[in-house]
Amino acid sequence: RRGGRRAATQSANNRRTQRRGEGDGEEAKPDGRTEEKKRERERRRGRRGRKKEGRKERKERRGERRKRKEEGGERKGRKGEKKRREGERERGERGGEEGEKRRGRGREGERKKRERERKKEEEERG
Repeated sequence: RRGGRRAATQSANNRRTQRRGEGDGEEAKPDGRTEEKKRERERRRGRRGRKKEGRKERKERRGERRKRKEEGGERKGRKGEKKRREGERERGERGGEEGEKRRGRGREGERKKRERERKKEEEERG
């Protein structure tokens, strides 16, 4: 038995041959359910099982992507970076220590900054 799909059970086999048009003719026409099932399966599998898309589909997908981009979504890059920058801008801290946080040193950068300022003030006084 080579090639072709093999149904799991005899009854499944019979159903298939009947749909194909051999048999009592009652179920011979493909019922709409098979298409539905196919689509359902496709959806469950996600985008993985999509057939290669043509130019038209690609075109309309490109439009979608642009729309999403305009709404401020779907951009490559570091996710937290932009948010962090916004936060820093609000707190007014952006100097040589930009990047300390990313390297996992946490608030250390700010502590150093304060220490440096304290030293400067002491030098000015003393």
